[in-house]
Amino acid sequence: MFPLGIDPPKREMSRFMAKMALEALSLRFSHDPTLLDLLIDDPHYDRIRHWARRGDGFVQWPYYQRQIFPEETLMVHPTSGEWVQAGFGYDLFITKRRETYFAFCVYGYEFVINVGGPSIKGYEEWLMDHGNISPLVERIGLRLERRLESSEEKFYLFGGQNLVVGRDFDRNQMDKSWVRQR
Repeated sequence: MFPLGIDPPKREMSRFMAKMALEALSLRFSHDPTLLDLLIDDPHYDRIRHWARRGDGFVQWPYYQRQIFPEETLMVHPTSGEWVQAGFGYDLFITKRRETYFAFCVYGYEFVINVGGPSIKGYEEWLMDHGNISPLVERIGLRLERRLESSEEKFYLFGGQNLVVGRDFDRNQMDKSWVRQR
């Protein structure tokens, strides 16, 4: 895709992430034909669909990028139970502003894009509100640990990846936001 450690081309990465976000939404909605029809027909998704397909409608659609753990970080493989290099993962999450974001991680590099519009302000606010945790690590029940082994520093992800934990985290956040507004 692109050499890690070097920034990918912004426009192409943004469009790629928009496509991945739409695919993640369609997978999430696939159990309910009404929700899938909403994704296909609702004008709310027109802007990101146009951006993903043709790159039109906006000069840019920003995304947020950061390194959340070293590339060599290890995790337990969900099937074999062996320690392997943490590769990639993704999830959708909702902020207290009820904005939907798509987060994607590849070898410790996290990329986040807003599904509803070309702004990442809500994600930056989410980071501040949650002490810069990652939506793909702490939010879903993982924790990063650094260990010294034979005078060598190693990093591990511990815990179970649980999207239900992430969903509950989002719901709890929205409930607290609603109470504060009253």
